[in-house]
Amino acid sequence: MTVNSTAGHRSEQSNDFWGAYSVVGTHNFTDKLHYIIQHDHGFADNVQTNAGPNQNAQWYGITQYLNYDVNDKFTVGLRTEWFSDPDGFRV
Repeated sequence: MTVNSTAGHRSEQSNDFWGAYSVVGTHNFTDKLHYIIQHDHGFADNVQTNAGPNQNAQWYGITQYLNYDVNDKFTVGLRTEWFSDPDGFRV
């Protein structure tokens, strides 16, 4: 499992907070079959959203991959993703 994050001021001109983190887990079912799951969550204060200016926003999602190594140079995979941006800031 890996956890990454970033956070801080939105820009040199703005003290408004903004941040995001990702959690990634992997599992090898066999030498050739691999599973990856990733959760992302982000947030920003005082930004333009679908609801108008100066709103706090958040977005989050889960992505999953199932990969099969056909040989040393070729892998096939499936991907599913669920993403939510209730404030309309990212999409």
